[in-house]
Amino acid sequence: KSLKYFANTPASSFAAAGVLAKYFKDYALEFYSMASIIAFSRLYLYVHYPTDVAAGIVLGLICSKAALYLCNKLSMQKQRN
Repeated sequence: KSLKYFANTPASSFAAAGVLAKYFKDYALEFYSMASIIAFSRLYLYVHYPTDVAAGIVLGLICSKAALYLCNKLSMQKQRN
């Protein structure tokens, strides 16, 4: 098992799901379902501890919200100029 602080795979899959769900709202359930399956696979294969996976999910969602916020902010700033 990994002794990392968080699992990278669930973090990146939930970050991608968060961004994709924002722009493709009709498929949000599918994006989050796939990210959840990926996170569960880390547990099923005994690659990470549950806390590693949970921390990765939270970090991924935070990163997706931060990326969307920054992109929105830059887009607004670009439109003003």
